[in-house]
Amino acid sequence: MCCGAATKPKAEGDLDTSNTVLETCQLKEATTYTYKPAYDSVAETWPFVCIEGATKLVGAIAAVSSILYSLN
Repeated sequence: MCCGAATKPKAEGDLDTSNTVLETCQLKEATTYTYKPAYDSVAETWPFVCIEGATKLVGAIAAVSSILYSLN
C-alpha cells in the first residue's frame, strides 16, 4: 500500500484554478482512484499518485487504530 493524492481532472474550458484533491491509500501499483461521492451517483476515475514517505503514516495509523480498538 501507499498513500497519495487523487486529483479531480479539470473539464475542458474550466477556468477554475483550484484543484479537488483527495488523500487516500491505495495499492502501490494504482494509477487511478474511483471516486463516487454518493450512493446513487456516477463514479468518476481520477488520476492517483503515491507520495513518498507517506508509507510511514500508514504504519502509524494502523498502530493507533489497533490501540483504539483494544480500548473498546
